[in-house]
Amino acid sequence: MLGVTSLALLVVMVFFGATLVRSALGFGEALIAVPMLAFVLPVEVAAPVATLVSITVAAVVVVRPCRDTFSRPV
Repeated sequence: MLGVTSLALLVVMVFFGATLVRSALGFGEALIAVPMLAFVLPVEVAAPVATLVSITVAAVVVVRPCRDTFSRPV
């Protein structure tokens, strides 16, 4: 059985790889994250966690350019 720290490290590595795929291709974060997380977490936990991470990453991607655009002097 995995310890808490090794489980957390594995989850972070899976999300890093999934987000890297999303950044490179524009989609596929959940396609990578949920099946990989299902090996160590129940699917009932893996799917909502992957959704929350995906929404968070999308929000950061949207807010970052808007912040730069609106803070630029005219």
